[in-house]
Amino acid sequence: MNWWSVRIDPLPLPQRLIPRPQDHGAEPLPSYQLWLPLIPDGRISLPLFRAEPARAKVVSLDERGERDGCIKLRDHQLFCAWSPGGGHRARELRIIGARFAPGEVIGLRPARGVIGLYRVGERVELP
Repeated sequence: MNWWSVRIDPLPLPQRLIPRPQDHGAEPLPSYQLWLPLIPDGRISLPLFRAEPARAKVVSLDERGERDGCIKLRDHQLFCAWSPGGGHRARELRIIGARFAPGEVIGLRPARGVIGLYRVGERVELP
């Protein structure tokens, strides 16, 4: 069990399970880089996560530049979270997925929002 850097990229619109009318002309979903403790089959190691929660982080890789955030465990669920800026509320995305093996599909869902689907891409073991 080690910590990994995992890149996830949004699925193209035709491959999403539920097309949304607002997707046409909407801002594209960003890619993300996640730092997570994974066991060999790609599942998250919750004991290792709980032992070193400060190592878990997320970086948004959109055109506006990288934005660092953290990954939180709350009620046995993982969330990507970013600090509020300019008086806005903190932004959180719930991570929905069982495995982070290359090619797997996972979801990121905002509170009261529609899920975005992502494919797990490159994984690099961290020192």
